[in-house]
Amino acid sequence: MVDTIGIDRGTVLDAFRTPHTEKLHIVERWHPIDGGKLEVTTTIDDPESFYQPWSTVVRDERGEEPFLEVICAESNLNFGLFDFHMPVATKPDF
Repeated sequence: MVDTIGIDRGTVLDAFRTPHTEKLHIVERWHPIDGGKLEVTTTIDDPESFYQPWSTVVRDERGEEPFLEVICAESNLNFGLFDFHMPVATKPDF
């Protein structure tokens, strides 16, 4: 389970640029299912943006390609569709 709060209001919720407020609360639940498949249930709650909490379910099968790590950086606008030249650190953070 991933429980996320405190997301900067200057960001958007998705590739459709859905706005949100500081009250945004996202809960992701990751479950392996049916030998090699993955189910992710995401619940979005923002009482000032939506009438009620809503959820999505995504099911993925294991692919042949290696899984690449996705880095979530502040103000990162790369939604996986285009390369917006996300900044890369010149030295390790630790």
